[in-house]
Amino acid sequence: MSNLNEKRVKALLKGNAIVDKAIELKKAEKRDVACTIRAFHRSAKQLLEVKKLLSSPKFKNELKKAEIKGMTIKELVPIAVGMEYPTFARELQVAKVTLTQLNAFIKAVKEDESISVSKQGLLSFVKGKKQVKTETAKPTPKQANEGGKEETKEGGKESNVIAELIVKNVRVQIIDNEGVRSVKTDATPQQVKNALSTFKTMIEALPTKVLSK
Repeated sequence: MSNLNEKRVKALLKGNAIVDKAIELKKAEKRDVACTIRAFHRSAKQLLEVKKLLSSPKFKNELKKAEIKGMTIKELVPIAVGMEYPTFARELQVAKVTLTQLNAFIKAVKEDESISVSKQGLLSFVKGKKQVKTETAKPTPKQANEGGKEETKEGGKESNVIAELIVKNVRVQIIDNEGVRSVKTDATPQQVKNALSTFKTMIEALPTKVLSK
């Protein structure tokens, strides 16, 4: 793919409401380390709309008019939403999960604390399987790397620790493994809740001058 083609595609997509909304939702999802199941299902649904747009006869005709030839969906996706196609394909799987399945997963998570609250956990649940938190949240062996990354056993891939909370004996990590988020902790949800409450109280007790930094 030439740089000229990429510039032309970006020009065609600039200001497109569907693409803009998808990017906005993905950014919000990355910012919110406590992203809810419904939130990542909603963002995945929007990416499904992006795929429909990029695959539509109308957009293909726009590519033709702009003299952009031979562009596949796999090449268009990274330009449109800044996401590698394998990750995008996983998002599309999440998007196809029905509301009935989604609600059943949310109910199952509330009843079973061991279920991984992640996109992969949802997809496994839909397939009739149960993905336990420790399967994705506890890489073995573990080796600390620069940038807060950890090396995992699975294919030598790295999981990025994007947030961490340590309060007394409770430690919680939010891990992003190629777009799939999971929680790593040995604490129960109630212990985590108590730790967050304690942390908030400790912060509020600090002098205003410290808080303003």
